[in-house]
Amino acid sequence: MKINILIVGKNSFLSSNLFKFFKKKKINVKKIGFKDFLNTNKKKISKFNTIINCAINNIYLKKKYNPKYDFDFIIAKKLSNINSKLIIFSTGKVYGPGINLRENSVKKPLDIYGKNKLITEKKIIKIKKEILIFRLSNIVGKNLEKRSKKVTNLFFDDIRKNLKKNLVIIPKKNYFKDFILIDDFVKIVYLSIIKKIKGLYNLSTNNKVYLHDLANDISSYMGAKILYSNSKTYSFTLNNQKIKNKIKINKLKSLKSNFYNFI
Repeated sequence: MKINILIVGKNSFLSSNLFKFFKKKKINVKKIGFKDFLNTNKKKISKFNTIINCAINNIYLKKKYNPKYDFDFIIAKKLSNINSKLIIFSTGKVYGPGINLRENSVKKPLDIYGKNKLITEKKIIKIKKEILIFRLSNIVGKNLEKRSKKVTNLFFDDIRKNLKKNLVIIPKKNYFKDFILIDDFVKIVYLSIIKKIKGLYNLSTNNKVYLHDLANDISSYMGAKILYSNSKTYSFTLNNQKIKNKIKINKLKSLKSNFYNFI
């Protein structure tokens, strides 16, 4: 069956990179804004067998859960009687801090975003059978779209901003992160569509990268000064074996060998 993909969220980091990758693969793909999606009739939407939501509301990131700000849930409701598969992106923050966290690990989110995404997952699974949910680790890449205002801010966005002042600013505490490069992210999403994968999966490298080590690498490469802040963040790695087994992919790229491509 021919693949027809509709991406909701026209200019986000994820939507732009997915769109570019699908185009290279000669897949029929279209991008649409969230409001335009809501105004599109179901007959037109049903022509697409895969819907990917990359749109998010800024209020959803910062305030206690309210369904009117949950774009994933709103889209799922519209697709409830349409046979198209819906792909949404959740977060590893639903677990809370930890190492080698699996899909069935205990969920102890510490921040609003993690708590809201956990609610979203539970609500969507009840109303949409054709669903694929990815819990993401930290995705590394460059934005393909230039926007004066962004809803989300990637770790390396701050790195690049501070490097303009010849600084690398990281927390005093030596947190670790699980980074996955955008090239591997789009490839995994693509293979999941090709292989008709459904369900809930971690999307990560499961590779622990300490921020102090990363800062030292960047400082050595760029000649920038390292400053330590009092900011706090999550330390976690996500076990990715479930999705790797499904799509038959083994090797993922290392941030340590590629960080210079993103600064």
